[in-house]
Amino acid sequence: MSRYSLFKRGKIYYAQIKNPDTGKYFSARSTGQTEESEALLIVSDWLRNGLPEKENLRQSIDIDTVFYALRMVDLQKNEIIKLIDLMVARKFIESAVIAEDGPDTETIESFLKRIWDYDTSPYVREKKAYGQSIGKRHCYEMTNRIKYFTDHFGTEIRLRDLTRSDLESFQFALKEKGLAARTINIIMNVITVPIRWAHLKGLIRNNPTEGLRRFSGKPKKRDILTPEEVEKVFSMPWHDERARVANLVAMTTGLRQGEIIALKLQDILEDRILVRHSWSYADGLKKPKNGEERTVPLLPSIRKEILKLASKSPWGKDGFIFYGLLQNQPYDGTQLTKGLKKVLINMRLPEGKTIDKNIRREIEEEWMERGVCFHSWRHYYAKHLADKIELRKVQLATGHKSGIMAEHYANHTGEKDFSELAGAVETAFSNILPFAKEA
Repeated sequence: MSRYSLFKRGKIYYAQIKNPDTGKYFSARSTGQTEESEALLIVSDWLRNGLPEKENLRQSIDIDTVFYALRMVDLQKNEIIKLIDLMVARKFIESAVIAEDGPDTETIESFLKRIWDYDTSPYVREKKAYGQSIGKRHCYEMTNRIKYFTDHFGTEIRLRDLTRSDLESFQFALKEKGLAARTINIIMNVITVPIRWAHLKGLIRNNPTEGLRRFSGKPKKRDILTPEEVEKVFSMPWHDERARVANLVAMTTGLRQGEIIALKLQDILEDRILVRHSWSYADGLKKPKNGEERTVPLLPSIRKEILKLASKSPWGKDGFIFYGLLQNQPYDGTQLTKGLKKVLINMRLPEGKTIDKNIRREIEEEWMERGVCFHSWRHYYAKHLADKIELRKVQLATGHKSGIMAEHYANHTGEKDFSELAGAVETAFSNILPFAKEA
């Protein structure tokens, strides 16, 4: 690309030198030469040494160059003051107010890290002040997802520069990665939730999330075991007794993983479990999901298994039933899933193929394709109870809040409802547990 333009005006050659920063030409300047070769020598000297002192490059800068510099250069406060003083001195303006740094000048990376910092976030502090539930684990997971934004936008883009078009292009970039609609929406929540909150509080002027659409799609199917498969699962040998009992509890009570490992003996009554806590390694002991305690029926045979396991705890009666290596921490919940997976694979292995890694991997992939996992027990529990009693009573046991009526009835459970629920649990599950049949 040429660094200059050479042309004739009458008999004299004129030249325009290009500003390397803006890509625009300075004002035309006469070389004083009538021969092109002589004019080129003059231009070559200007490019090498600058224009003559009388009209050097700095003096030849046009207004576009000034605008370009103001847009691109990071000015310090003292430099801005000098510019204002100059404008006042030349009577272009009477006065000016220097804007203080605001949240919208913050980089996206810094803003998101600040909002999702559980210990210092003003957003988290406000939610907790209003009694709304938000956990450390949730904030930790949202913080980990910030990398999706920095990978796409870089680390320097500021909040005030972000547009809805930017967010839409980011959504489609995630889609092109093959991510599911639900996963994309969760990642988008990392930025849309903080921005909407900050805009609502008047902390930022721009709200690029306004009008932003969410992807829709069917969630991945989560299959449940057949009664015959369940009977076989609990007839198989388990190498981990805590995993076996936890899976029994999940199947017959619908408790979540975190609720199960948080159980203590004080929560186990004669015919029911008091679901008062949940556990996560980020938050420790906390309220169950949705922040509400509930009561679920407990089969006698399952109660016996729970008490037997509790008696083996090295931490005594005050420790967790599903005990861990430390007194103040329960068993690692991921081991409950691993225990189930191992049994599911073993029960499908052909005779004499127990150590064949390829066959084990194929069986594991088949179970993954079906979507069977520890959480499937909640679906199993709800399905088999829903066949026997009305939905709202199932929701009382599972702690689901899937609609206005579910929320309306959740706080009005009585002993009559509980008795009906207990009868349905007895009918649904007792006949498929081998040890329950024997009892």
